[in-house]
Amino acid sequence: MELRSQPKNEVQIKKNIVIYDTETTGLNPLEEKIIEISFTKLSNNTGDTILINPGKKISEVVSNINGIKNEVVDKCKNFEKIIDDLEKDIECKNYDDKTYLVAHNGNSFDEPFLKEEYRRIEREVPKNYIFIDTLPITRELLKNKVENHQLQTLKKYFNIEVDDSIAHTAKADVVVLAELWEKLKEIANEDRLIELSLASKKKMPFGVH
Repeated sequence: MELRSQPKNEVQIKKNIVIYDTETTGLNPLEEKIIEISFTKLSNNTGDTILINPGKKISEVVSNINGIKNEVVDKCKNFEKIIDDLEKDIECKNYDDKTYLVAHNGNSFDEPFLKEEYRRIEREVPKNYIFIDTLPITRELLKNKVENHQLQTLKKYFNIEVDDSIAHTAKADVVVLAELWEKLKEIANEDRLIELSLASKKKMPFGVH
């Protein structure tokens, strides 16, 4: 995916925000694997959804939830084979070298899964990656306005619509979260959103992330 450079005066304002979501074989990052990554890069509205061979069987229970079957991922590349292209695709050549990876409940789920996949192949997570979680952001900005802060609840609160053909997939969650990020920017500026997420990590119990 070829990316166009942006004028300096724009790039100083625009951050490389990458909205992403993962589907996995289970809930424990130490035992389970990523089977799908979907992302969209807000700087130029490009993105992709990548299926990944986990090297282990997906249970019927998990397949019924995310719709991903063993026979589909068996033909796909493993994490080590896809990571070079993935890193190139989410990179953005600008004057702020940081890439902000935004997920909902990312501190407890998507981030530890990604970091564990990197660890397994003995590879460092790029130092310019900053993981942002919209869950603590919405908890702070939408106090007493919603019954809970699950993505589906926030989707209804902000009247975000998703094409039925991608419902209940990682791609659908990315579409919702990209819209949610724009809605949150109407409440607080992007620097404040990032600040709220990073502050929440400092409060997390040791070892959670």
